[in-house]
Formats: sequence, C-alpha cells, structure tokens
Amino acid sequence: MKRNGAGLASICVLATMVLVMLSSTTCMYYGVEDALHQRYPRDIGVECYFGDRLDQMDEAHLDILRAAVADAADAMGSSRDNVQDYRAAWLYGILTPDGALRSASDSGGPASEMTRVTLISLSDYNALTGTELTLSDGEVYVYGHRMTYTAPQFTVGDTTWRVKSLLDRCAVNGAAAADVTPSLYVVVPDFDSAARLLLALSADSDLSVQLRWYYQFDSDLPDDAQHSGSASYGTDGVHANLTDALQLALYNVNAETDLTTGWEVESLAANRSDFYGAYGGLFFLGIMLSVVFSLAAVSIIYYKQVCEGYEDQSRFAIMQKVGMTKQDIRRSINSQLLTVFFLPMALSGVHLCFAFPFIHKLLLLFNLSNTPLLIGTTVVSYVAFALAVVALYYGVRKVKNGQRCVLLAANLFFILATSGLKSLLIITLCVAISYGAGLLIEKNILLEQKSKARRIFWLDIVLSLAILCYFKFFKDTFLLLQDLLRSKGICVNALVSPIGLSYFTLTMIAYANDIYHKKHKAE
Repeated sequence: MKRNGAGLASICVLATMVLVMLSSTTCMYYGVEDALHQRYPRDIGVECYFGDRLDQMDEAHLDILRAAVADAADAMGSSRDNVQDYRAAWLYGILTPDGALRSASDSGGPASEMTRVTLISLSDYNALTGTELTLSDGEVYVYGHRMTYTAPQFTVGDTTWRVKSLLDRCAVNGAAAADVTPSLYVVVPDFDSAARLLLALSADSDLSVQLRWYYQFDSDLPDDAQHSGSASYGTDGVHANLTDALQLALYNVNAETDLTTGWEVESLAANRSDFYGAYGGLFFLGIMLSVVFSLAAVSIIYYKQVCEGYEDQSRFAIMQKVGMTKQDIRRSINSQLLTVFFLPMALSGVHLCFAFPFIHKLLLLFNLSNTPLLIGTTVVSYVAFALAVVALYYGVRKVKNGQRCVLLAANLFFILATSGLKSLLIITLCVAISYGAGLLIEKNILLEQKSKARRIFWLDIVLSLAILCYFKFFKDTFLLLQDLLRSKGICVNALVSPIGLSYFTLTMIAYANDIYHKKHKAE
C-alpha cells in the first residue's frame, strides 16, 4: 500500500490519545477515594487562624478551643478517633540553594519558584507520627513534599539551624496536599521562637506569615449526620449535623472569650459527592472521546484499505499474469494489513511510556499521587485496547463486506458524537441519495441509457450541492426568517451543520462521477 507513512502516523497519534485519556481518567475515577482522603485526611477538619497573634496560640487558649470542639462532638454523639492536633506557621517564599528563606523581591527569583514553608514543633510531630525524635538547640528536621531538599542548613533571617536529617514522612495538611506548590516542612525544637523569627522577617519584607491551629478527627456518625448540606436543627433545638455544631461552638468561643480567631470547618462527607461527580464526569468524557478517536483510527485504517485496494487491484492483476499465485497475493495483503493494524499499536505503547511522567504530574493537580494505581490502569488500558484491535482485525475478516460496514458505522457514530442526532440524519439522507443515485446510474449505463444516467448524475450533484449551499451560505438568512416566524408565534428550529459536510459532499460527487465513468461499481 502507498502513503503508509502518513496514515500510520495518524493512526498512531489517535491510538496514543485513546490510551492517554483512558488510562488517566480511569485512574482518576478509581482513585477518587485516594484523592478525597489526601485532600481531607480526616472526616472532620477544624482550622483556626490567628493572623499575627502568636500570644493567642498558647496552650491555655488552645485548651478552650479543644474543649469547645469536644463538647460539640459529644453533644452530637460523635466519636473523635485518629485525632491530629498541632500548631503550624507557614508562608510562601523562595529557598536559596544554601537553605535561606527569602521573599521574591529580596531574592529576585520568579514567583514560579515559590515554596510553601511550614514550621511545626517537635512535640507536635512526635504526637502526630508516634515517634520519639529529639533535637538540640540549633537543629531541625525537614521533610520535602513534591520537592527534594539538599541544603545542610535552614536559615530564617539571621538565625540558622543545622538540618539533623531528612524525614521520610510528615502529616501533610489537606490544603497543602492540594497545593501544586512544593512544600517544605521544618520541625523545630521551639515553635514559639521560630514563629517569632518568621513574624519579624515578614515585618521587614513582603512575606506573609499564617499562624494556624489544626484539629482533625474521624467520626463514627453517618455522612448525613456529619454534614447535611444546609444549616438545620433537630426537634430538640440541637444542630442536626456535626459541621454546623462545630461552627456554632467556635463562634460562641470567640464571642464569650478574648480569642479573636477566624475558623473553618471542613467535612469529607460534604465533598465526597462533588469529587465523585467531577471525577465521574471526566471518566465518562474520557470513555466517550476514546470511543470517538478509536472510531476515527478505524475509519482511517479501513478507508486506506478500501481506497488503496482499488488502486492496487490492477497491479495485483498484472503480477498474477506474470506468475504470482493468489496465495502469494493474499499473503502480501495480509502482511500489509498486519502492519496497518499492529505497528501503530506497538508504537502507541512506546509513546505512552514516554508520556507516563507527564500524566503522573498532571494527575497531581487532582490530588492523585497513587503511582501503582496509575501503572495498573495504564497497563489494563493498553491490554484492553490491544485486545479490541485484535478482535476487530480477526472479526471483521469473517464478515462479508465487514470493512465497509465498520467504516460506515464508525463515520456515522463520529458524526453523532460530534454534531448530534439531527446532523446524523442529514448525513444519512445524503448517503441514501448518493447511494440510490449510484445504483440508478449503474443500472442505466448497463441498459445503455446514457442520457437518463446523465440526468440522474446531474440531479445527484444538484441535490448534494443544494444541501451544502444551504448550510454554508443560506443558513444565516434562514435564522433571520426563524426570528421573524418566532415573533409571529411560529417555532421553527434551525439545523446544525454536520462536521465535515464540505468534504463529505465532494466525496459523494466523486463517487457518482466514478460510477458514471465506469471506474467503480455502485456499492
């Protein structure tokens, strides 16, 4: 077959697109719980922010907040399991290669090099992870989330700490996990002193320090009792869901004490339906586009076979006259078909391997860092696609005119998916007109009624061009008429132009011309 290079490249690109979309959206759908729990590590998350009021982050004030949260949870009959309770001070800045924290204006670096730096105390880290690490004065532990920290020290202003070691895990906050910015967690021996250094540094620069207290826990209440979607009360006047009860408790603390904190209460249950809706929609879109692009690849394959088969027919006839057997011809054709079907399949697998790191980074934007799941869905998608290609190759060969049937079905489905049912009906009408005209032209030529065949040929051309001209030139006029009729109370819906109508019309005219000049049979 000729022009195999361009055709195979197109098929390979389409196959790669199918595999990329199918593997990534499948991973997103089946990894939605991983993404959900990475964004919301616990069922309930309470976050209080103190501005620059470090004096209100002492244990006495935090005990008041803890008691309010505990009382609200107990009143709702909720357990508090797997509690995460810690203070943090974080800001966005630029880390120099030697570990110094600078603002963007001081360092001269671009905003794209920003890093989220979070300080937590050693006692909080040990409580979160169940470890018993120790630090001397002037030492810190560091943990890089989506980054690698290599400097031997960490510097804030004029104070430098020696990095004792790199940690292999840390309690990453849900909001930080969803942030695509690299994060550095610094475990310090004295949180208050380190936080004061950050506040002093921010006073002399454009850095903005955020002082936060996080309290997160798992609840044994059902999802609707954790968050009902709207503020509601039970028959006894108590809040009907845990989230609203915690909101009210924190409001009362600020109203009745000297605390001036802001607060936010997050619920995993409140966001589960949103996650499943978004990821499920993307999964459906990935399947839909995969089917469309697969049919586009199938159309190219069979279109090449049908068109180039006619061109090669005379050549194979000559080769048969010089001694080539039908078995040799069949073997040659089969080798070409194997190349058209399976070479793009193999190359698309190579392309998918090179695209894998980019897909992984893209999925990080959706809180998906489950690499084994991505590998599994990629392998399964490739195997399923390969099996579909094999089934198509061997299945169509056993059906009479199977290639033409698949080619027609693929084109009609592509039009349905991209332009809608009305466009499909228009194209079907055009196919019926062209096919019927071809049969009549061929019949009259065989009966040697050329004048009648000529009239049918020109009638087919006129009808085809009339449909094309309506959508290309007269549709705007019809829209004006449509507005006029609607003003009179008559509703008339406009038709949407099918995709590729110009190419399709010219192909139908060429089809009728080939039959009229006896180049091909009507089929």
